[in-house]
Amino acid sequence: MQKTGNKSYYLWKKKLDSVNQTIPKTGGNIALSNYKITLAPNFYQDNLVFEMNPTIGGELDQNTRSVGGAMIISAKNILGTIIDQFNNLFTLEVDFSSVDLAPYDSATLAIYSSPDGENWTKENTSVNLEVKIATAQLDHLTYFALMAQRADTIAPTTNAVLAGTHGEENWYRSNVTLGLEGEDNEGGLGVEYTLYRMPGEDWEKYTTPLIFTQEGEHRVEFYSVDLDENIELPQTVTFSIDKKHPEIDIYFDTDAKDIVFVGTDSASIVKTIQLAQQEKTGGVISTDMAGNKVQLHIKNKEKDPHFSSVNIFSIEYDAGESFLPLENKLQINYQIDEKKPDPWEKLDQSWKVSDELIIKLDFDSYKNTTSVSEKTLDNKKIKKVAEGMKILQLKTNNGILEYRY
Repeated sequence: MQKTGNKSYYLWKKKLDSVNQTIPKTGGNIALSNYKITLAPNFYQDNLVFEMNPTIGGELDQNTRSVGGAMIISAKNILGTIIDQFNNLFTLEVDFSSVDLAPYDSATLAIYSSPDGENWTKENTSVNLEVKIATAQLDHLTYFALMAQRADTIAPTTNAVLAGTHGEENWYRSNVTLGLEGEDNEGGLGVEYTLYRMPGEDWEKYTTPLIFTQEGEHRVEFYSVDLDENIELPQTVTFSIDKKHPEIDIYFDTDAKDIVFVGTDSASIVKTIQLAQQEKTGGVISTDMAGNKVQLHIKNKEKDPHFSSVNIFSIEYDAGESFLPLENKLQINYQIDEKKPDPWEKLDQSWKVSDELIIKLDFDSYKNTTSVSEKTLDNKKIKKVAEGMKILQLKTNNGILEYRY
């Protein structure tokens, strides 16, 4: 849970001392802790019993709060009647020599009074920073507190630093290390701590960089708190890990009327680029968002109005692994009549490995069926007929060429 509120400077384990003292009408003084009042002669027509009780500090607003605790000062006459107004002014002194002023703007130190401990009024105050005493001339008793504006009212900022093998945008193809660097504003008191959490988890204190190894999207919320309890609004960093290389589908595209190469990836979007061909030899590179890639080296790619073919020479992945399939050839023969609503009259597709036919698909436009001739791993031949036009598709799979339709 996100922490809010200000620090408490008075957490007592036992009841605080109080003072109860009679001051004659000729004057005198009474003190408790760092508070002291001095009354001049004839401050009142009778002797009075004064009582001082320490209490928790007050807060004027979000930026002005007590420097230490507060004090309740009251007086009664011999009949027990509360007396809170006097004939002459008395002096209230607050000693702040034991208080760390680093969190405060010392130029704003002043004594405040309150009838209820919640609503505070600034009193005309003289502050001596050398002896560290604040003084006010007053004619009434109530709650009193020495207050000052906070020196640091600006929340810290936290930078999320990601380290790993980076791809595009927020994608990585390696383990990712997340460092959270909290920084306070210039003149601030410094960062006290940084918290973070994953989705569905509780906030944890950040101590050392976080390491992410699992693939997929990661989302981390975080924020920092400075030494004056200024709280940063939560921020979020999102990134994804994809360590797997993409693969490439190879098939005849009936719209393009050519063999095409399409990159596929289970985690992210891929970009496929067909390299320029020289003497019917070229290549295809498919790269995912994380920067993983696969490259096909092809040769003897041919295309004319009724024919298309290609040989896959090698498969290479970004890790430097290179696979050399057996001599193979994907070949397409087709016939179309553009005048017909359904122009495809013939589509014969075959894939040979070492000059041996592995699979052949023949489309019959009159019957709207595709005859399939397939050779199994145990050298058995299977023949069957499938409804509609089927497209033979080769697919790389970790260095192996597979097929489906």
